[in-house]
Amino acid sequence: MNWRSVKDELPTPGKEVLIYHLHGQRQVGEFDINRKWSVYYKGHLVEQGGITHWMPLPERPKEG
Repeated sequence: MNWRSVKDELPTPGKEVLIYHLHGQRQVGEFDINRKWSVYYKGHLVEQGGITHWMPLPERPKEG
C-alpha cells in the first residue's frame, strides 16, 4: 500500500482510512460526504484539517 496525495485522489466518503497530517501524525479517520476529514479521538470522530495523504487500512487479521 502506498500513500495517496489528497491533491490527486480522495477516498470513498465514510470509509475508514489511515491519514497523514501535515505535522507528521498518522491516525485512522474518514472523509465525509461534506468533503471534510474527521479523525478518531478518544472514541469519537472530530473534524480535522491539515490532511495531506491517505491510504486504505490493511485487511483485518484472520482468526487463527
